[in-house]
Amino acid sequence: MKIPDPLPSCFTPSSSSSFSSSEQQLPAGLRGEAVRSSLCDSTRGIFYNLSNGSGNSGFNCGITHVKGKGRSDLLFDNNDLNNNDGSESEEVVVVVKDACYLSPRGRIIDKVTIVVLLSSSSSKEKDKEKEEAYIITSPYHGSQLYKQLDSFVFPMDGIQLTDVSEKYDVFCVASTSLMNAQSILLNNNNIHMTEFPNNNNNKVRIKGRPGCIWNKNIIVLQDSLMLPSCAARGYTLLVPTNQREEVYNSLTNTNDDNDSLPLEIKCLEWDSLRIESGYPTFGYEYDLKQEKQKQQQQKEEPTEEILFKASPLELFLQDEDTIDLDKGCYQGQEGISALLKNKRGLPRTFYSVVFDDDDNEWADLEEDTTTDEEKEEVENLTLRPQKGDELFVLGSNEQIKVGQITSVAEAGSTGKPVQMALALIKRPGPILKKMQELDLDFGSEDEGEDELYNDENRDGFVNPPPRDPLHGLEVIIKGTYTIGKLQVLARRKFCVGVNRNKNMFVTETDGDEKNQQEENEIPSTIMGYVPTTATGITTSSSSFTVESVEEQSFVVNDSVDEEDSSENNEDQADQELAKAIEEAELAAAEAKRKAEKMELLKKRAEEARAKRRRKAQEEKEKMKNEAAYDLNGDTGEDTEEAAKQAEAKRKAEKMEMLRMRAEAAMKRRRQNKEKKE
Repeated sequence: MKIPDPLPSCFTPSSSSSFSSSEQQLPAGLRGEAVRSSLCDSTRGIFYNLSNGSGNSGFNCGITHVKGKGRSDLLFDNNDLNNNDGSESEEVVVVVKDACYLSPRGRIIDKVTIVVLLSSSSSKEKDKEKEEAYIITSPYHGSQLYKQLDSFVFPMDGIQLTDVSEKYDVFCVASTSLMNAQSILLNNNNIHMTEFPNNNNNKVRIKGRPGCIWNKNIIVLQDSLMLPSCAARGYTLLVPTNQREEVYNSLTNTNDDNDSLPLEIKCLEWDSLRIESGYPTFGYEYDLKQEKQKQQQQKEEPTEEILFKASPLELFLQDEDTIDLDKGCYQGQEGISALLKNKRGLPRTFYSVVFDDDDNEWADLEEDTTTDEEKEEVENLTLRPQKGDELFVLGSNEQIKVGQITSVAEAGSTGKPVQMALALIKRPGPILKKMQELDLDFGSEDEGEDELYNDENRDGFVNPPPRDPLHGLEVIIKGTYTIGKLQVLARRKFCVGVNRNKNMFVTETDGDEKNQQEENEIPSTIMGYVPTTATGITTSSSSFTVESVEEQSFVVNDSVDEEDSSENNEDQADQELAKAIEEAELAAAEAKRKAEKMELLKKRAEEARAKRRRKAQEEKEKMKNEAAYDLNGDTGEDTEEAAKQAEAKRKAEKMEMLRMRAEAAMKRRRQNKEKKE
């Protein structure tokens, strides 16, 4: 199975709420800025279709319908699906759970989303048979998971599997918070959506996200966006195909007359968000089992598509509660247990790789002004990173391999002068040991890590995680001049300490302003929250108003001695002035430090480029010297005749060897014939 190429897309600056296919040549940086701007806009957000029910989505998520009394045995531990209150109500409860489908060796085949529809009267055996579930695969997987599961199900299991990928669409509406996403849907006058999942459901005891059923047969899920929570929060709608056009037109702007609706994105933009936030997906970070089996049957050489077979622990998917580290007796449990018991740790770890434009003079952006002779002397090998590229420690002369790239985002698609990639990196111990043997320094310090480990940013209750040993390591792609830097995944940075539950695209200032605004202006219908007023205090008719508070404060200040007030004001002014001077000095020192650091980086880059040029020149001179030696540089005589004689001698030796082999074979056949007679 070949992974489909992402659909090309681009964006219209102001008139359209989707990326127009007629403007495919618009720079990726502008599209990236548009996506992140819409995502951070609490009144707009983004929209994308994960499924292939409509036949025109490049995501190609597969959907499998599971029904029957054996459903819970296949998907869950029965202890997690018991009815708590014994209610006989016919209300349907929707529960959402992420899980990893593993190979027998504990390698991840796919990360799936399981949607379970439970009845409140699920204690009855008859009602259990009516309960159903849906399994939504990762993008690009299609219906392959259904084919694998269907081969494992027997009639006695009491399970009915149906591939419904062409019967449903999976619509996602996302913003930087659930409240923003809910406001976007509530303010949409076309969709008239009034029901949302909530966390106050005590009908069942299960670890998972809430869901609900809206408009009779549209299932609404909290999150399930195929993106980490630090990148986007929102709602996923499982929509039958016969209602697709109505819901789609309500969520998108097909008439180009309203730019307040969500911005529709395609595969390239979603992939950029996924890679920047550090999220794995099928066909890139984990297994293509069907392709491998097909190639083995056809006796073909394996391709790069099957290079990566990772454990969910290596991809940090255990942080999202997708595997059970305690429960036994599930496929792949032995492999997971073996990794947990390994004293050396995980064999590989998932990292982001940042290729900064300041450190790389990209060959595809270089103006072709050089002559043919100059091109032969120095060739620019600063090539764009690609999936499967091998990474080595910068300065090790390709002696210390650190890992391999699994995914690469479109150049500039983050809206910044960088190209992002993801990579599986070997365990740090051997890498650092070899670096020490070669006397290599670690590289430049990374400022992005300081926020995570700064003592001032600790909350006082939870200590920050240990500093990652390879964060900030400078690497180079094999056979090129392309330099990058390893970084801890963004979704790991935003799950600990003061960064927990924050969005990676919202700055600290913007986040504080938005949080304050949300606290003051929480819609009455959001998440079941109803604003209440304090006893005896209202915002409209009460005599106790903001103006009265200010007036009373003014009267109290008048009763204070004027001299004391004046002295206090002067002292306060002096303190503010001293504080301002100190802040200005710190800012100047920080600016100076950054300027010195930039100069150091430029100097190091220039030295590295000069070193590469010298090395290329030395290799060229060496080749010339060897060629001159082969031509008998001592006497100046041509050795063409000697070469012909050597070739004739080699052929004669080869013919003699073949003759001896033939005689030996004939002798063996005669001996075998004599034995038979």
